Amino acid sequence: MIAATMTKTAERAQQIDFSVTYFATGQKFLVKKGTVKELKDLEGKKIGTAKGSTSEQNAAKALPTATILSFDDYPQAFLALQQGKVFAVTTDESILAGIRGKAPNKEEFEIPDVQISDEPYGLGMRKGDKAFVDFVNATLLKWKRAQGKGVVRQMVWAQHHDTDEADLHHHRG
Repeated sequence: MIAATMTKTAERAQQIDFSVTYFATGQKFLVKKGTVKELKDLEGKKIGTAKGSTSEQNAAKALPTATILSFDDYPQAFLALQQGKVFAVTTDESILAGIRGKAPNKEEFEIPDVQISDEPYGLGMRKGDKAFVDFVNATLLKWKRAQGKGVVRQMVWAQHHDTDEADLHHHRG
């Protein structure tokens, strides 16, 4: 099973089976604050992203006049943005938010409300193993129902505070 920030695509579904969508995000851009208000502000610019990603393909389609520069990973693309080598970095908003959140000068950057694709994440599994896909989907749906009851938040809290599940009742709230 592959558990990563992997977008469910028709091309990938030819090779593997996917679970139900467990997280939905969209592809956006990380830019220097105040430089982008709409998609046309990115036309003809250098845009950084990761090699071989759906982000690379989506950016090329949405911005045919832009130069898409591919990096080994998103932190390298962000470094290029900080150094002025690219005008923007593009990938899923959740990844961009994490990159921006770790930056010591995060107030200098923003993720404008410019989205070029929907990115539904799914778990990837060996093609044709319907019983396993059904099991994974049932588990994900139980997990989703548990989130609404606060159970997942408590389990995550316990994992980060060296607490076992028996102690969770002390931390509900």
